[in-house]
Amino acid sequence: MHIKSLSSHKIQEPESNVLYIVGTPIGNLNDLSLRALNILKNVSLIACEDTRQTKKIMIKYKFTNHLISFNKFNFQKKIPKIIERLNSNNSVALVSDAGMPSICDPGEELVKEAKSKGINIICIPGP
Repeated sequence: MHIKSLSSHKIQEPESNVLYIVGTPIGNLNDLSLRALNILKNVSLIACEDTRQTKKIMIKYKFTNHLISFNKFNFQKKIPKIIERLNSNNSVALVSDAGMPSICDPGEELVKEAKSKGINIICIPGP
C-alpha cells in the first residue's frame, strides 16, 4: 500500500485556516502532549470553556496567547467570530476544561459550522 502523504507530517503545525480540537489534561498538567502544547502556543486564538482553566496550562508552560470563552452560555454569539477568524488565514484551538471537547458540548456546533464552510478540522488527542 502506498500512502502519498500523512497529514500529521506534511507541514508545520499549526496550519492556517484549521480548527484544532485539542485534548487537555484531566488531572495532572504534565499529561499535556508536546503536540498539544505546540498547538496551544502557536494558534492565533484559543476558544476555551473556561479561560481560568486554560490559563493554568499557560502559566505552567510559560506562554501567552489570545483566549476567548466558548461555552454553553455564549457559543451562539462566538461561532460567527471564530469562523471569521478561521476564514482570515488564522488557526484556532478549541479546548474544554479537561479532556477532549466532545459532541455533547457547544464544540459540536462549532465543528458543524466549520465543516459546512469547508474549514479543515484536526484532532489533537490528549490524555
